Amino acid sequence: MAEVWPPEPPSPRRVDVPASIRIPSAAPAARLRQARGEDELRPAKFPISEASRKAAAAARPGPPPSRPLVLPVGQKQPRRRREPVSGPRPSVRVADMGALARVMLPEELRERQWTWPDVADRANAAAVRWAKAGFDDRSVSVWLRAGLNPANAGFLAGRGVVPEVLSQLLLVPYDVAVTGAATARMLVISGRLPVAAVFEALVKAGLHVPLPEPGLALAQPGRSQVDRPPAPAVVFSHPGDVDDPTPSSVPSLRRRNAKNSQYGERRRRLGG
Repeated sequence: MAEVWPPEPPSPRRVDVPASIRIPSAAPAARLRQARGEDELRPAKFPISEASRKAAAAARPGPPPSRPLVLPVGQKQPRRRREPVSGPRPSVRVADMGALARVMLPEELRERQWTWPDVADRANAAAVRWAKAGFDDRSVSVWLRAGLNPANAGFLAGRGVVPEVLSQLLLVPYDVAVTGAATARMLVISGRLPVAAVFEALVKAGLHVPLPEPGLALAQPGRSQVDRPPAPAVVFSHPGDVDDPTPSSVPSLRRRNAKNSQYGERRRRLGG
């Protein structure tokens, strides 16, 4: 077949355009809901007859009937017995414990009259440890809130450190704390630094002024005591010539003139 040149132009394609979609308005649905008197989110309610309600109520199980307790003639109503308490009962009087041991008790047990023996034993053991560290019932409360053990608390309290200073930040090496700084309380409690090193860090940071050592305390200067023989008593040859028998350190002008006139008269009489 011979090829026709130029080729015939292609015939135009038919493009079908869909009709526009019409969305109905919500007016009919709203009118329907108003006619039904119900919410669109709730299912439709079906009418239930009164006979059906009564049948459902009769089929529902009710509470079991209670039988009254009938006692024999002359017998009283028995009392309900309390269940036995498991474990030992509180048998240690709180008032008989020491003042420091009462501070060691939990706060909810300090105002009670009795406590358990194991709780009292733990409180007494803790009181002995704090007493050995040099604390009493008045000074131990602030250190208990700090969370330190008795040995570390006694070391710091003996050098004049107050618990409020322990919340200050200290610069430490990075191998001790990753951030390069930590509170003194954290360093002592965690054991990352000895308590002596923490005390020196507080002093270097200017957060605490150390107390003077007892051996280095300077004594007040005093006069040296020298044993001297007592001074001889002053005896005047003519006590009547002096008005004041108590001699002064510096003679007065009146006294010097009286002496000069007295010695001058004596010289004239002696022919001197």
